[in-house]
Amino acid sequence: MEALLVATQSQGRFQQYAQSLKPRNGPPAELVAGITDTARRIFSDRARLTRAGSTKKHTDIIGSDFDYHLVTPGRDVGRHDMESLERTLCRSGNDAKMGPTALKVRFLDADRMEGSLDIVPRSGTYLDDGGVVVEPASPAFYNDIRRQNAARALKYYVKHLLNVHVRSYELEMAVLAEDSLPFVVVNGQRLPRNADPHGLYLFKDTCARIGHGIPIARGQPPTIDHDIPIAQEPTSTTGDGMGVWVLVVFGALLLVKAVTSLAAPSP
Repeated sequence: MEALLVATQSQGRFQQYAQSLKPRNGPPAELVAGITDTARRIFSDRARLTRAGSTKKHTDIIGSDFDYHLVTPGRDVGRHDMESLERTLCRSGNDAKMGPTALKVRFLDADRMEGSLDIVPRSGTYLDDGGVVVEPASPAFYNDIRRQNAARALKYYVKHLLNVHVRSYELEMAVLAEDSLPFVVVNGQRLPRNADPHGLYLFKDTCARIGHGIPIARGQPPTIDHDIPIAQEPTSTTGDGMGVWVLVVFGALLLVKAVTSLAAPSP
C-alpha cells in the first residue's frame, strides 16, 4: 500500500507506478505460433489467434491471464472442436485444459514465471449456454495512457491490496464511466483533461466514485469527495456500457472492505 500512496503524490510517480504493474513478459512467441499452426490443421489455414481482453487494451497487470480469441472465418466452433484442440496440444507436450468457456494453456515465461494463455473462439456455438458474449476488445483504451494507467492502478488496488473480488472488466468500465466527462476535477476545480496527463486524477476520482475515496493510510477514515460530478455511461463510440448498478455494487463492496481493513489491528 505504501508504494501506491507515494505514487499518488505526483503525476510522474503515478506514471512510473502504473507502468511497473505491467506484466514483464507475455506468452512465448513459439507457443502462440504452435497453437496457431495446430488450429489451422484442425479448422482451416485461415484460423488465427488475436489478442483480446486486457492484453489488447493494455490494462493488464502482473498476474493477469493473456486472453486470445480464436478467429475461424466462415467456421463455427463447437465445444467438441475446442476439446479436439486441447487433446492435440496435450499430445504435443503442452499443458492445456478446456474449461467451461476458455481453453487454458499454461506456460513458463522468459523469467520462469508461470502464466496462462486463455483461448475463446470468436464464433463459439457453446458460449450462449453460459451467457458469454465474445467480441473484439473495446477501443476505448487504445492509445489512451490516462485510462490505461488508471485502470491498471485501480485493478491492483482493488483486487490485490484490498482483496475485493470484482471482475476486471467492471473496474475498467468504472474508469470509462468516470472519464465520460470532458474535464477533470482537481482540488474542486474543473480543468481540461491535459491537466491529468498520466491518469492520476482519473484514478482518484474513480476510487471516490465507487465508494471509498483515494487510497489511504491505515488508521485514517475513508474520504468521499461528493463534489465530483456524476459520471455518465460511456458513449456508444467506445463500444462499452455500464449501468448505475455497477457503481452501487462497487461502492458497497469496497466501502465494507476499506472499513474492515482500517479496523484491523496493525501487525
